Amino acid sequence: MSRPCGVLALTVSQMETLEENPELLERLPELRLGLFDEEDEEIDWASVFDEPLQDVLDLGGSWALLRFLFFKFEVPDGPYPAANELIAYRDDVDAEAFGRFLQSIDSDKLLSRVDYRELRAEVIYGKPPRDDQEDYEEWVHNVVVRDFPLLRAYVVNAVAAGKGVYVWVDE
Repeated sequence: MSRPCGVLALTVSQMETLEENPELLERLPELRLGLFDEEDEEIDWASVFDEPLQDVLDLGGSWALLRFLFFKFEVPDGPYPAANELIAYRDDVDAEAFGRFLQSIDSDKLLSRVDYRELRAEVIYGKPPRDDQEDYEEWVHNVVVRDFPLLRAYVVNAVAAGKGVYVWVDE
């Protein structure tokens, strides 16, 4: 099963702070969930960085579907598979390349690449039962139309502001 995902735009200084403090990196999902382990002390994120954090883009479980569709495109300067590899290891993404890739496609292009037979074989968080094709297609359409434009705008705006992008999947 895929897991919920968060995306966070970070300044160079914020990324450096996280690189210097890997224990903070592991706790970033707390920002998305607003939850803390009872054993862990709650982090005052505002005191960790010199500047305020941007709001987290919460993609829920739609990241797995979007990533699955992204792999249907061949991209010369390739944010994929490199970004997927980095994301899998909870690392920063080359935000500029990722932004260019996201700008090169739209929801219709993503939907045109859906192979429902192949997709049904994937384990993707939140997808409907396999036996209802109409619900399944509606779910895919709704996820792409709702979440892809949010992701594209978030990453493009982060890059325009000179920020990097950190993507993580909750464990």
